[in-house]
Amino acid sequence: MKAARDRSGAQNELKPSPTDRKRKRPQHQPSSQDSLSLGKQQTIQDSFSSQQKLTTGASESLNLSPNSKRLRPDHSLTSDRTQKASTPRPPEEMYTFASKATNGNVVDLTSSPPSKRRLSGVRPGQQNFNPHLGAKKLVVKNLRTPSSWDPNKYFEQIWSQLDAALNTIFEDGTVTASMEDLYRGVENLCRQGKAKEVNERLYERMRHFVSGPLKEELMIRKVEENVDMLRAVLGAWKRWNDQVTLIRCIFYYMDRSYLLQTSKSSLYDIAVTLFRDVVFNSTAVKDRVVDGACDLIAADRMEQDLDQATFRQAIGMFHDLATYTSSFEPRMLGISQGYVADWAERTSEENSLSDYVRASVDIMRREMDRCEMFNLDSTTRRDLLALLEEHIIQRKVEYLSKELSHTLEDAQTDDSQHHKETLVHYWKTTVSMN
Repeated sequence: MKAARDRSGAQNELKPSPTDRKRKRPQHQPSSQDSLSLGKQQTIQDSFSSQQKLTTGASESLNLSPNSKRLRPDHSLTSDRTQKASTPRPPEEMYTFASKATNGNVVDLTSSPPSKRRLSGVRPGQQNFNPHLGAKKLVVKNLRTPSSWDPNKYFEQIWSQLDAALNTIFEDGTVTASMEDLYRGVENLCRQGKAKEVNERLYERMRHFVSGPLKEELMIRKVEENVDMLRAVLGAWKRWNDQVTLIRCIFYYMDRSYLLQTSKSSLYDIAVTLFRDVVFNSTAVKDRVVDGACDLIAADRMEQDLDQATFRQAIGMFHDLATYTSSFEPRMLGISQGYVADWAERTSEENSLSDYVRASVDIMRREMDRCEMFNLDSTTRRDLLALLEEHIIQRKVEYLSKELSHTLEDAQTDDSQHHKETLVHYWKTTVSMN
């Protein structure tokens, strides 16, 4: 009886309960939407049929004889079923859509084409990595063609452009090449370590021009007057300054990055040194240029028209060339000393004491005004004033004393009284200086 109860219990367990029964859906005509979802419904039915087959197979595998014991359920079947249900299906098996082509020759371009996804770096039928084969050897080949750039050839190419620009500048022409391109060329050469070569070649070109065409034009005028030679040198100096300005614009990067950093002379200092050593200090030019400036002062002392522009430019050139103290000032003071000594001797013999005093005051004022007007150095003013006082007053003490005594005895008019006071002032000054 116990066996019958076990058998009936097993049958009851295998019978589906009323709640587990699947409700039947009413049949209806398939629509267009149903046709589109046909593939999905069939897939669901297949899944249920597979589950039923698994359940049937499990029930058949059970031994339902009255003499056998109840077997434990096999969980491996359930796990296999769960694993199969959780395994994703490929897209081509899960979805099937009806063709959207309305005509044999018309294709719907709005629909996305079926994609066959492939893992990145994995080829079909080939494993991405096989640990048994070990690491693969990666060979890198340099497929870039070697450069044919030659630094020396580039240097000569850029220098040819710079040399052509220098020739144009020295001929007082207009540079047709781009100044920016020339500047960039010098910059590139300096960045490549060619600054020393560029500086040496530039110096040779400048020296060759100054010692050649620039100086030769001045030598042609050696038979002219000193003032004319002065004007010629001033013209050459102005021309050289204009040319150096353009040269500095082109070679400015070399001037700042190489010459300044290596404590060498700048381009302007080099230009001044070349002009001073080659042109100004030559025996045929230096003395005549300085004498030309002194001749302008002599003309002003003779109450002739002074070429103020030329004299002012000459003083500026002496300062720029650093030859004012070494060349111009000693020569000017020497000529002035001879002029003042001769003037004091001649004026004291030809004029009375009052006229001499009046002329002395006038010449001192004119000499100081000239120093102020043309911005002569303070040392020049000091030495010139000392020279005037020495020759006009100190060396004429005996003459002033004799004439002063006669003038004081004969002073009767107001004009004589005024001269008397002036002479007394200068007499006191002379005595205090002695």
